[in-house]
Amino acid sequence: MSKLMLHRGGHLATRDEVAAVVTPEVDATTGWTPIPHIELMEQTSGALQRAGYTVEEEELGLWGDKGQRFFARFGLAVRLAGGLARLVLGLRNSHDRTFAAGLALGQKVFICDNLSFNAEVTLGRKHTRFIHRDLPGLLTERLALLPAFTQRAEQRIEAYQQTEIGTLYTHDLIVRAYDHQVISGGSIRDVLKEYRNPRHPEFKPRTLWSLHNAFTEVLKKIQPIDLAQRTRSLDVLLDGATEHPLAPWNPDLN
Repeated sequence: MSKLMLHRGGHLATRDEVAAVVTPEVDATTGWTPIPHIELMEQTSGALQRAGYTVEEEELGLWGDKGQRFFARFGLAVRLAGGLARLVLGLRNSHDRTFAAGLALGQKVFICDNLSFNAEVTLGRKHTRFIHRDLPGLLTERLALLPAFTQRAEQRIEAYQQTEIGTLYTHDLIVRAYDHQVISGGSIRDVLKEYRNPRHPEFKPRTLWSLHNAFTEVLKKIQPIDLAQRTRSLDVLLDGATEHPLAPWNPDLN
């Protein structure tokens, strides 16, 4: 099953199809400088390889009749929490000025095939002059944070697994998640249903980890690259509820 959730107008694509997308000309009036989708993907793949990471799985998608928008998900050979989850990297790019070239890191839980992207490590580069020059350095800079991000992700999972929560506090966290725009009002019942009757027995313990899974199960319908803000807000909320607080994220100290 595709994890890109491309919605109407989108479809899975091969590398050849991504490479065949025609990149618009530079707009001399505004300085808008689009970058080919394939260039962003290959620059990222190269930066990962130079940093010593192996891509085990990739999924590519295009949106629009001319492939104006590009999405990708790379599953890296980095296991988290004793093999429970894997590190994933999401990419996006547009030729219709919808959004900047972007990158976000996250995790995929194998049991339920859920994704969550965290905004602690992101990259966003507008399509302006010198994007071709700046992109390699920006990618190298961001990917240098992978070891620190991996360590923190493992600590977060362990802390969530060790924090038991009661019914009233669970309900409070779900409502607060709505207030923080993690979920819509219409999704509250879905999160409650998934938490009360998890489809995977591994999430029967009444812990923050099980509640986190209930949220990400409901958020499966969200475009992965757009999950960064929602899951970052979710992490901030649940980090504050854990009995094993995480140290503040400061990549400059790692």
